[in-house]
This record gives sequence, structure tokens and C-alpha cells, in this order.
Amino acid sequence: LGFPTCQSSGRWECRLPGRVAFPAAVIACFLLLGCLACFPTEPVPASEDRLLVESVLNAGTNSQIVTVKRIGGELGTGDEPVSGAFVSITAPGALGMLATETQTAGTYHVDPSTYGAAIAPGGTYTLRVVTSDGRQVVGTTTVPVAQSPPFDASITPFSRSTDTVRAAWPRATGAKSYYVAVSAVLSYAPGYIELRYSSFTDTTVSLHGRIEEFDGDPVFTPFDTVTVVAGAVDDNFYTYYHVTVDPFTGSPPSRLQGAIGVFGSFVPLYRRRFAVVE
Repeated sequence: LGFPTCQSSGRWECRLPGRVAFPAAVIACFLLLGCLACFPTEPVPASEDRLLVESVLNAGTNSQIVTVKRIGGELGTGDEPVSGAFVSITAPGALGMLATETQTAGTYHVDPSTYGAAIAPGGTYTLRVVTSDGRQVVGTTTVPVAQSPPFDASITPFSRSTDTVRAAWPRATGAKSYYVAVSAVLSYAPGYIELRYSSFTDTTVSLHGRIEEFDGDPVFTPFDTVTVVAGAVDDNFYTYYHVTVDPFTGSPPSRLQGAIGVFGSFVPLYRRRFAVVE
């Protein structure tokens, strides 16, 4: 499952994404959070070459992803994937799970089911990254306590003129907030997905068909297939990503040791697909 990523350069500004499409293969098992777009406002000074590590455990899938980048560099604007790192996630019971690098440089994948495990609600996990030049990164997350319900795989017709998406879910122990996102499979490019809308909320959401993106474009566009998802997130996720939802709250803080970035967790609680009509 894919999660939001931020390109970070020292102090950076994030906004809700506009019409930016991504190959479906990049977020094939995503349709959950999308990819929040971020852009730098100031370069990192050359002397501040730093690591950016981002990972969010998703209790709704076996596919867990960790991305490792080096930012800053000689001109202060570098953004390079870090290959050849040792990346592991330690699960409750001291179960160590080794992540392997994918064909995409700097992207590491681990499937807990190959270790006879799954992401457990209420469990505390530790991420460790050691780069080939000896840099070490450590982060921990405790997964909110909630059970993902069975999701309806059908596609429901949705009129952007008259319909409203309404959903509610029970409160999850340990959840800092609840994340809602709307992503679309483009009618003119079926192999691509774009994030249309994202926000934090409490235990309910109401999205009218005429809702607009941050830049004024419609979220629900006729002929597109749209997925609305929501889930409980831990404090790490909220603290880091609420800046991308609210562009006026400043730069994302980091709770990692040895790097900037995030190691958080997410439990999906709602997912529906809609075929948008006028």
C-alpha cells in the first residue's frame, strides 16, 4: 500500500495536490491515501545533507513500504534515493522483519505475512535503517486499536449534482485523528490515479458532489471512478501529514532519530468506490 510522501528540502511548504496523475502501478494497492504533493521553498544548505525516511504501516494490507532519500547535497537542492540500506521493522514479540529494496531505488518492501505475522492493532513497531555509509535511523509507532470492516468492492453511481458521500465509524483507541482521501481513476487515462482531496476529521465525514479541491477544481469529475477512504491514524502520522492538508500550519516536524521524515500507522475504516455522473 502506498502512502503520502513529501520531497523535503530544509523548510518546505505543502499543499493539497491538484491535477497530478500517477501510474496506477505506483499505488496499485493504495486507493487509500494517494500521494500528497510537496514542494520546497528553501534549499537545504550544502552542509546539511540529511536523510529523509518515510513509512506508514497499514493494517489493511500485507504490503509495507519504506522510502529512503538523501536531501541537500552540494547545491542544497539534492533529492537522491538511497540504495543498499539495511531496513528492518521489529514487530511485537521482538519479531524482526527485513525489508528488501524494490526495482525503484530507495524504496524498500516487506510483507509481514511471509513471517507469519500481520500489522496488529495496538502493536508497537520499531523501524531501523542503516545506510551503507553508517548512518542510523530509528522510529517507533503504535498502531491504533480498530478492526477494518469488510469493504464493498462494488461501484455505485454518484451524481455530483445531487449526491453526498456520508460515512461514520467507531472511535479507535490510540487514534490521534482520522484521515479521509478521495482519489480518482482517470476516465481519459485508466492506467493513472490522482489524489483529489484529503483532510483530517473526527468519526464522520460528509462530502457533497460539488466539493472542490484546494485550487478550485472539482473533486468529483463526471466519468471518473472515484474511491473514498478513511481510517484511524497515530500521532506520528497526524503530526507529520496534517501540514500537507493544512498548508498554513508550517513545516512537518519529525519524530525519527537520525533523519527527518515519519514512521506512522494507519487502520482503514471505510472504503467505497463511485462512478461519477453529472
